[in-house]
Amino acid sequence: MATFSPELTYLCAKDAVEFYEKAFGGVVESGSPMKNDKGQYFFCAVRLPNNARIICFDYAVKKAVYGEEDDGVGQGSRVTMFLNFPEPSAVEAFWKTATENGATVHTELKVGAHTYGALNDPFGYTWSVGVLPDNPSEPEAKKACKESAATAGDSQ
Repeated sequence: MATFSPELTYLCAKDAVEFYEKAFGGVVESGSPMKNDKGQYFFCAVRLPNNARIICFDYAVKKAVYGEEDDGVGQGSRVTMFLNFPEPSAVEAFWKTATENGATVHTELKVGAHTYGALNDPFGYTWSVGVLPDNPSEPEAKKACKESAATAGDSQ
């Protein structure tokens, strides 16, 4: 079965990797980071505590290697990552560590039947965190959507 790994590009991938290690509890996977002769990260795979993987590319190094023109990449984007945790306490622990290490609140964390919140990292990406039921029934899914929509404006 295929897995999803967001591939993100940064102005300084090394700084992003260090942030994800410290704030999100990420671990650099063996075999990475790949660096150029100046010690700049070109590619790095980071494994997060919930076993999700982020692929990080450095824009300047990628541009030098591939000759790409500046298209706004590296400034963050409208992509939002979602980290699914097995239980609310794991979300709360992740949230505490991330906010203590530089992540800012995008949407306040609400813990309960539908635990959810969103954080911004210093590189322009938004990270949604929460607990999703494995296979909700259609009525459960509709109820969760209605509850989310009803509270969506609370923290904005």
